[in-house]
Amino acid sequence: MPHVSHGEILLAKAARDLEMNWEITAQTWRDKARTDFEKTHIESLIPEVRRAADAITQINRLLHKAIRECS
Repeated sequence: MPHVSHGEILLAKAARDLEMNWEITAQTWRDKARTDFEKTHIESLIPEVRRAADAITQINRLLHKAIRECS
């Protein structure tokens, strides 16, 4: 049986790690370059990663349903 949930777990952990590490970085990096980087990359990346994790969950459910129905 395929297991895409492992990918979801890894992706969710990576997003949490990114948020945590970004908060630590943002405490000491306080200039326009940080603000620009955050606006350009961080603000859009984290929600996209969460959406991707949700999509993986849905795919996993559909795969399991298809396997059950075809068995």
